[in-house]
Amino acid sequence: MGWSGWGSKPSINLRMNLINLIIKHINISSTSKLLIIVFFCSNAFESVARGGGGSSSGGRGINPLTIIFLIISIVFSIMAYFRHKAALKVIKAAKENMWDLSNLQLTVETAFFKFQDAWTERDLSKMSSLITYSFYNRYRLQLDEMKAKGEKNMIESISIASTNIICCRDYKNNQADTFSALIKGSLIDYTIKENTDRLIKGSKSPKEKFTDYYVFTRDGNSWLLNEVINDPELGIILEAKSYSEEN
Repeated sequence: MGWSGWGSKPSINLRMNLINLIIKHINISSTSKLLIIVFFCSNAFESVARGGGGSSSGGRGINPLTIIFLIISIVFSIMAYFRHKAALKVIKAAKENMWDLSNLQLTVETAFFKFQDAWTERDLSKMSSLITYSFYNRYRLQLDEMKAKGEKNMIESISIASTNIICCRDYKNNQADTFSALIKGSLIDYTIKENTDRLIKGSKSPKEKFTDYYVFTRDGNSWLLNEVINDPELGIILEAKSYSEEN
């Protein structure tokens, strides 16, 4: 799953082509590129909201909140793209196998599936070697509360569409190293009463899309999961700045 998937209207396609040129060929800062892209996107959605013409009577248009949401979604994807590119530079410059890209992606996906299984079973001991002590304590409290209520959160039919490393921080002190990733995909997520199997939250169908943000910290020659954020906001991506102290 790439970083594309935008609108198909001719007027928007023209702007998307210009955006691609900006990203690939214009030598300005990422912030400047972002501002230009937001400008193009906002104008594109404004023309759609007017019903496709210069007259306000040309159609019902789009709710302003919908336009804002679309722009935020586009900015999120654009910033995630830039963060991913910056992270790849740190990975490429790293001198240790710990920073091998395929190893990082495998670490993320292994932790992801282990966590879904542990969450459903309400037993973090299943992945104790993959998580930090603070992570264990935080989520154990939530799982203990679910057990006390007799509730069980079922996570089923998981499909991962993409796993992208978006932040790498490589310090001279290896124990301070961290990296984070965005995981996108789809799954079935619902909660039942354990004794009766009565559905109390969510739905058994259809599958719903998800975006998760996983943060890992280094422990010797291992990466440990330290934080999980479901449906991360734009601010999380803006703060995910890669850094290398080794160069």
